[in-house]
Parts: sequence; structure tokens; C-alpha cells
Amino acid sequence: MEKKPLSFSQNAAWNTAGSLFYNLCLWATTMAVVRLTADYVAPGRLQLAMAVTNVFAVVSSWELKTCLVSDVRERISLRSYLGLQWIAGGLALALCLGYGALCGYDGAVLSVIGIYMLFRVLGSRAEVYYGVEQRHFRMDRVGISYVLRGAGMLLAFALTLRFMGSLTAAAAAMAAVTAAVLVFFDRRSAAALEPEGGTFSRAGAWTLLRELFPAVLALALFTAAVTVPRQTLETMLGTEALGIYATVAAPVVVLQVLAVGIFDPAVRTAAERWDRGETGALARLGGQLLSLLAGIALAALLAARLLGRWALVLLYGESIGPHSGLLGPVVVCAALYSACWLLSRMLIILRGMRFQLLITAICFAAAAVTARPWIATAGSNGASWAVATGYGAYFLLSFLYIAGRLRRREREDRHE
Repeated sequence: MEKKPLSFSQNAAWNTAGSLFYNLCLWATTMAVVRLTADYVAPGRLQLAMAVTNVFAVVSSWELKTCLVSDVRERISLRSYLGLQWIAGGLALALCLGYGALCGYDGAVLSVIGIYMLFRVLGSRAEVYYGVEQRHFRMDRVGISYVLRGAGMLLAFALTLRFMGSLTAAAAAMAAVTAAVLVFFDRRSAAALEPEGGTFSRAGAWTLLRELFPAVLALALFTAAVTVPRQTLETMLGTEALGIYATVAAPVVVLQVLAVGIFDPAVRTAAERWDRGETGALARLGGQLLSLLAGIALAALLAARLLGRWALVLLYGESIGPHSGLLGPVVVCAALYSACWLLSRMLIILRGMRFQLLITAICFAAAAVTARPWIATAGSNGASWAVATGYGAYFLLSFLYIAGRLRRREREDRHE
């Protein structure tokens, strides 16, 4: 395979196109389960599995991709990253099943959650290989992998659900396709750029485990700031209400994917600028990305206002039309998520993981505490406003911290 690095715009285009396609396929599974089942119970179960596993997928990924990409001086071997991911993946699967059992979910729901978690663990493994490709500026391979995983996963899910009628079997088919792409494409593609080589280093793995633990816990709480309001919605208004809410919210993932797809290739550039002490250039890069996000968010809000009901009916049928009012607040949440995601990458680059944990705890507490009163006041939209409350606090506090760190670094460099 060709090893020549691609430009920033080429990497951004491949990453955005691939991740957008993959997430559209993931969203299409939520549409398929609505179309292929008689009511909103199965869609509600699938959305519950997605929401619950979101938290534990953070444990599975252990923020290894971002750390690998931002490790400009390559302090830790690739073998250590890969070894730690297997450990983290097994831990995530065990914790997820334990959490589901503690929540009292019945066997049918727990089986869907467990298999879907396995699917997420395999996806986390692929992300480590994506990190290798990103730090060699070859995100075209990431885009191709996303397309292979997305198309195969969607086809396997829909066919299995259609002919077997089992949501658990359909989730297992998704996991099987992901494993196949991981073995036959991702591993080989990354190895062509950077062979795994060497031996697993306990010291390196322990360094990663200790250094990234605050960031992992922070991201778990960050994700739980969405999960808890959704679970509260299900508790207060029922599984069908969650199914409707999540069905409306699913297409909005396009906004998050578009933003993250554009921002992600900038992580390596931002890390290199911080390593070289180019604080002014780093601040300008962050400002440009946030301005771009603001433009995307405004366009998405306008589209939701003008075309939201029509688009939802086109996708899901007339039954979803009366619930189109859920769309606007969900767009707000998606925009805030994207902005906070960008700032969280900056916090890892600046190695401000302990502060990140503190502000994420505040974010989670704000979302969790306000979820019940928001839902009691605004119905299903209350879940969105609770999330927006938490993410708004995160954005403000992290923005102030990053701006302060950049100013201090600039003053220190002037005095040297």
C-alpha cells in the first residue's frame, strides 16, 4: 500500500465521509428495526442498549486513540496500546453486564445489551488501528474501513432481523461483521504503516492506565450525562416514549459525525503545535473550528425548523409526525456535544485530565439532577434540556481552563 501522507483537507474529507457513512448505517439500523417490527418495543430496546453501552464503550476505548495520536514523541509502544485495549474491552463487557443485571433488566433485554456491548468493544479495537493511520496522516484507510464496517453491519442486521425476527441475533450479526473487517482489513492496513512489533510492556501499559484513567472516567461521566436523562425518560414515561424520542433523535447524529469528522484530523496538528509552544497558532485553530461548528449548528437548526416534520415522516412514516417538536432541542444537544468533544480533545493534548474529570463530574451532576424536573415540566423534550444543561456547564468551564493554560504557556515562553 502507498505510504505517502495525505494533506489535512484530504484526511478530513476521508474521515468525515467515512464516519458519516458509518453513522448513517448505524442510524439506519434504528430505522430498520422500526420498519421490521410491529411496535416501538424493539426500537426502545435497541435504543436502551445503545444508551447503556455508550457509557461502557468509553471504558473499552480508554481514550487510547486520542493519546496515541497526540503522543508526538511516541513514549509508549504500539503493542502496549493494543494490549491495554484488550484488557479495557474485557473490563467494559463485564461492567456493562453487571450494570444491566443491577438495573433488573430481564433476560431478553440483557442479551441485547451484552451482544451490543461486544459490538462496541470490537469497534474500540478498530479505533486503535485508526489512531496509527491518523498519526501517519493516512485517514483514507480509516474512511474505507468505516464504509466496509457500516455497509456490512447494516446488511447483516437487517437480513437477520427480517428472517429470524430476533433483535439479539441481529446484534450478533453486527458484531460478527465488525470482527471480520477488524481482522481482514484494519489490522493489515495499520501494520503496513507501523508494524506492531516488540513485546507488551507492563510498564507502558501501567503508564497509560494511570495517565488516562481521569480522562476515561471523565468521558464515561460525559456520556452518562446523556444516558441518565434517557433512562429517566424511560422510567417516567415508558419504553415506548424512549423509543419515539430516540427515533427522532437518531438522524441528528449526522451533525455530531460531521463536526467530529472535521475536527478529528486536527488533533495531531494541535498536539504538534502545543509540543512546539505555538500557543497563538493553537488558539487560532481552536477558534476556527468552533466558528465552523457554530455555522453548522445554525444551519441544522434552520433545517430542523423548516424540514424536520417532513423529513421524519419520509423516513419513519406518519406515526412519527406528531413528535417532530422533539427535533430542535436534540439539535442543540448535538451542537453542544460536538463543541465539548473538541474541547475534551484539547484537554487531553494539554494533559489536563484531572481538571477534565472535575468539570465532567459537574456536567454529569447538572444533567442528572435536572433530568426529572425537566421531564416533568417539558415532557420528552426535558431529556434534551437536561443534557443541554450539563453540556453547557462543561463547555463554559473547559473553555475558560484552556484559555488560561494557553495564556500561562505564552507568558512562560516569553520569560525564558
